[in-house]
Amino acid sequence: MAEAPFYVDLLLWSVYVLLALTVVLSAWSLWHGLATRGRSADAVCGVSHRRIVWGTILLLLIVLALTFLFSSAEPLLVNGTQYGHRFWLRVADMFINSSILLIVLCSVLVAVGKFRH
Repeated sequence: MAEAPFYVDLLLWSVYVLLALTVVLSAWSLWHGLATRGRSADAVCGVSHRRIVWGTILLLLIVLALTFLFSSAEPLLVNGTQYGHRFWLRVADMFINSSILLIVLCSVLVAVGKFRH
């Protein structure tokens, strides 16, 4: 088996650090946004900010759950190595399909919003 490239460990650890930083900053941003916004009457097109935030979170969780349920768990053969852990295969497939679905959904919503007025 061939040796891994020189900086693979450094690359992997930097990805782990960036992922952890992203999760922490996202959670803090969500908490800060909900805590400072309060229950004001601010609204976008008649919908309160709080409902928009919770609707977005709920939509994301629903998309992640559905794409996990409908994801494939067939073993993969990559470079001669068999990968067959069903949970991680489904998680990887879930993130790929969720990303594609959310990008398409956002593109459609932007197009609808652009030509609606």
